[in-house]
Amino acid sequence: MRPHGQLGSPATDLTGGRRRGAGPANSGQRHWATPDSAGPERDALWRELYAAGIDWFNADDLAGLETFLRAHGA
Repeated sequence: MRPHGQLGSPATDLTGGRRRGAGPANSGQRHWATPDSAGPERDALWRELYAAGIDWFNADDLAGLETFLRAHGA
């Protein structure tokens, strides 16, 4: 069992090692149906996606996303 808020291998494999601009014809990356409820799981996933350099976050919680991005220097 993983500690609460840590990503398991399926989630860490989500980015597949891709980086910004790595999509077809540099079309960017966007991951659909990611967790959007505030909490440690979402924050851990957002940290992983941000570190991987995704181009767009799929989020309904825009205030939470803004807070996250500002805290990470974006």
